[in-house]
Amino acid sequence: RKQKRSIQIQIRAKEVLKKAEADLEGLKQKSRDGSAIDYLARFHVVDGSRLQGYARAFAAEDEDEDGIISYDQLLLALETIPSTNNISQKQLNYVLKVLELEDAPVNFKMFAITTAVCERICALDNEARKLLEGLDMMQVERRLEFYKSLFLGTDQDDLKKKKGYKIYVSTDLLQIELKAGGVSKRVEDQVIRRCDPSNSGKVWFLDYLAYIPLFLHVHEIGRAV
Repeated sequence: RKQKRSIQIQIRAKEVLKKAEADLEGLKQKSRDGSAIDYLARFHVVDGSRLQGYARAFAAEDEDEDGIISYDQLLLALETIPSTNNISQKQLNYVLKVLELEDAPVNFKMFAITTAVCERICALDNEARKLLEGLDMMQVERRLEFYKSLFLGTDQDDLKKKKGYKIYVSTDLLQIELKAGGVSKRVEDQVIRRCDPSNSGKVWFLDYLAYIPLFLHVHEIGRAV
C-alpha cells in the first residue's frame, strides 16, 4: 500500500510540474502593475533541479488532487524537504508576508516560490537569521511596498531585455538607496558584500527577498551587522 501511494505521488508530481510549466507563459503575460512583486511570474527563477522535489512534497499533501493545499498542508510539505525542515515559525511568517500569501490557499507555483525563499532564509548566516527572528512584522508591513518598488525600479532597457519582468536588482541601485537612507560608506560596503559575495553587480530576486530584513536593519540603526 505504501509503495502504491509512493507511485501515485510520483505520477501526480509529474502532472503538477507539467501544468505549472504550461501555465508559465500565461503568468508572465499577466504580471501585476505597480509596486507589487509578481512572484508567480518569477516561477522561472526557481532552480529547475529543485522542482521535482518540490512537486513530490506538494503532491503528497494535495490528496484531493485539486491543485491547492492549505496552510497546514504547506507546513507539512515544508517539513518533508530537508533544506527547509528547520525553518522557524517567525521565518516562515516573514516569507508568507513578503509573498503576500498569508491565509491564502496555495497552488504549486506559489508553493515552489515559497519553498525557494524558505531555502534562502535557511541558508543565511546566523547573524542574518537572528535579525529576522527579532524583526517587527509591523515594520516589515510598513516598508514592504517600498522595497518591492525598489526592486522594480530599474531602467526600461533592462526590463525589455528581461521581457518585462525582473530577476535581479543591481548593486548600484541598492547603493544609491543605502546612501539616500544615510547609511555610512563602510556599512554600505558590508551590506553589498553580503548580498553579492561573488561581486557580480547583481542581487537576484530570491536573495533580495531574503535580505530585506538586513536592509531594514541598517536603515533603522545605520550600523554594521
